[in-house]
Parts: sequence; C-alpha cells; structure tokens
Amino acid sequence: MAALTAATVRRRCSNLFAHQPRPQFRWTDVWTENDLLIWDHLGTLHRAIADYGLDEVRLIRRCYVMAAKVFNPEFLRPARELAAREAAKEGP
Repeated sequence: MAALTAATVRRRCSNLFAHQPRPQFRWTDVWTENDLLIWDHLGTLHRAIADYGLDEVRLIRRCYVMAAKVFNPEFLRPARELAAREAAKEGP
C-alpha cells in the first residue's frame, strides 16, 4: 500500500474493517475442557472474550509454518479479483 494515495489507503482499510465483523465470517467457540482449536492465523483475526473465571486456565500455543509458495493457486484468486476491482475503481 506504500505506493497508494492516503485517500485510497483509507478507503481500502475502511472497506476491510467494515467487511471483517460480518456474522457469516465469525466463529465463536464455547470452550470445554480439552478443546483444541486450529485456525489459519494468516487469514484470521483473533479476539479473545474473557468469558472464563480467574481460576480457570486458558493455554494458547502458537505454531507458525512458513511456506515458500502457495500450494493451491485458487487460494489467491479472490484477493486478486478484489484488487483488480479496486484498481479499476481508482482509474489510471
């Protein structure tokens, strides 16, 4: 985004911030003992809700796996299409 104007960056960020909290993209887990959740941290926002008591233990371990390439090119298609639509809106 460094090459974009401040107005364009603000508009794109505003669109992203409006998009991310939509209910169809939200997962809320009701924790039970011995739960294990795994998610793609690259495409996921995490927000912990303090719905557990001070005497309850909540352990989070993170593991990062780095890859030199995307194994399924279709993974990038929606992002590329969105970028192309945004670029078309901006014009030359």
